[in-house]
Amino acid sequence: MRLALLLVFALSLPACAPRLGDDDDSGDDDDSSDDDDAADDDDAIDDDDDLTPPPYEPSWTAGWSFGKCWGTCIGSLHVADDGLVTYSISNWDGEVFLERSSDALPESHARLQALQDAVDIGSLDPVYGCPDCADGGAQNMNWDLGPVLFSVSYEFGNPPPELADLHDLAALWQQELAACEFSELAPLAECEPFEG
Repeated sequence: MRLALLLVFALSLPACAPRLGDDDDSGDDDDSSDDDDAADDDDAIDDDDDLTPPPYEPSWTAGWSFGKCWGTCIGSLHVADDGLVTYSISNWDGEVFLERSSDALPESHARLQALQDAVDIGSLDPVYGCPDCADGGAQNMNWDLGPVLFSVSYEFGNPPPELADLHDLAALWQQELAACEFSELAPLAECEPFEG
C-alpha cells in the first residue's frame, strides 16, 4: 500500500526538466532578488530567458598562417558589415601581438562590397593548391552570412583568379593597419607601426 501511495505521489509531481519560458533562478542574470514574487526582467539584454537570438551581422575575414612557425604566425583581417576593419596578429599559443581597428572609408567599403558581389562563392572550391605545404604558408577567406559560413583556403600569395582582387584589397588593409600608413582606412590618432 505504501509503495502504491509513493508511486501516485511521485507521478503527481511536475517534471523536473526545465521548459522553454520557465524561469530557472540558477544562473539567471536578470533576477535581482530571491523573492519568488519578483517580476522577471524579460527585456534585459543577455537575459537567458529571451528566446530571440541577437540580430545577426554578416562579416568577411581574410587571414594568413604559417604552420611551422614561432612568433607572428597568424594574421586575421575581419571586416564587419558596417565597415569596421580589425586586423590581428598572433602566435599559435594565442598570444596577440597586434589588434587594431579602423573604419573603411565609404568608397573603400563600397569597393569591398562590389568585389564581394562579383564573386559567386557557390562556384568556389574550398581549397586551391596546397596551402602551407613545404612551409609555404596558407591564406583563407571566410564569408559569414548567418545560416551560411563559407571558407576558401589557398597557397600564401597565390589566390584563385576569382579572389585576386579581394586578396589584394585585404593585403592593402593589413598593410595600412600594421604600418599606420592610411589611404583606404580612416587614420588612427595614435598608431605605432608594428615591427613584427
